[in-house]
Amino acid sequence: TVNYKLGDIAKARVVKCFKMNHSQDDDIDDDDVNKESYYSLELSMNTVALSVNANIDDKMKTNSINLKPGSVLLPKSMKIVELVPSKELATESSTNQYVPGYAVVSIKSKFLDLSDDNEAHDTNQTVNCKLPFDQLLDHYDDDLISTSESLDALSMRILKVGKKIAQKGIILTSGSSSRNGLPVVSLRPALIETAQQTAKEKTPDDTSGATDEGKKKILPSFLLPSPSTSLYVGANVHGYCIRQDSRYGAFVRFLDNLTGLIPKVKGGLDIPLYDTIHCKVIALDIIDGKSPKILLKQISKSSKAGRNTTKKLSIKPGDMVGDVKLEDINFARVKV
Repeated sequence: TVNYKLGDIAKARVVKCFKMNHSQDDDIDDDDVNKESYYSLELSMNTVALSVNANIDDKMKTNSINLKPGSVLLPKSMKIVELVPSKELATESSTNQYVPGYAVVSIKSKFLDLSDDNEAHDTNQTVNCKLPFDQLLDHYDDDLISTSESLDALSMRILKVGKKIAQKGIILTSGSSSRNGLPVVSLRPALIETAQQTAKEKTPDDTSGATDEGKKKILPSFLLPSPSTSLYVGANVHGYCIRQDSRYGAFVRFLDNLTGLIPKVKGGLDIPLYDTIHCKVIALDIIDGKSPKILLKQISKSSKAGRNTTKKLSIKPGDMVGDVKLEDINFARVKV
């Protein structure tokens, strides 16, 4: 494999050709308004010859496969084909604000856990996904994200065009809710670990004969929720801080762009930007099913509730503990 840089000459295949004008390009400058229409090309580094009757558009189409958010990608299943730098935002704020850049990675469909509504497909079909630069780590030091240049520099050291990513990944969005239609993937180790643990603790399909108490015992310790998840107050969830707002607090993002809020009165402004965090749902408004209002508070992983934190006590009612006599024990209190 080769690492490409600006100015290199590379052999590529034209996949799509679009006729563009200034009304279709959000990034066009005012000085370019009077310029004529131009053409935008979508290229592929796959230059293997196709048969004469092959439909190139169908072979290379990236959004014909529906991906399953929360599914884990195997090591070396993602190949980096392009690096797009971060984009500065024109604001009056004194702080440096920008949209993180991203890598375009190609994944063969044979490596993907697909949703049930996919039609039969070629296992060698390529799916392009977006790997944002804020999805490489669970935690970013302040100096690494203070400017777009520092985040880009870090990302360029980690990601190389033409290379395969040697670690596991996770699908964050299916792509249907993304502006450019590309599914989003992440390399955050903590989210991947939670997804794998959730798969192990997944509730069996046949729970018709189980009691309510039995069903509670097999709920996952932590959830990676999506808009289709049946959330409840008290649920432990795992996400990452996507944005901070001095008026409200920290916004926490989950699968398929589901978002919750840690209010500033609950310490939301103390959450580091882009950090992976554990939270508990403290309030939930699901009147509008498409965009439920979720209030959260941050918790430490060691404080999670559930079956994994139930401790067996070696004392029982009637035992003497120091200078007191233990009369009663329950899950919330000790009466002495």
